[in-house]
Amino acid sequence: MKYFIRAILVVLSMGVFVPGVLALDERMETLCKEGNSTACFKIGENYRMLDRDNKKALEYYVKACELGY
Repeated sequence: MKYFIRAILVVLSMGVFVPGVLALDERMETLCKEGNSTACFKIGENYRMLDRDNKKALEYYVKACELGY
């Protein structure tokens, strides 16, 4: 029973936190397009560390470098 309650809490918390994370990603993308080098670098880090997409990460690293990061 204890594990069942934990599982329910995890599922419910995902409904609260996941939309916030998605909104943050959209905000970072907007900031990067506006020329914020730190946002571009952090997007690159997310692609490299979380998605394991080095090609996409490199695009954002280069953009961050060109913007002065």
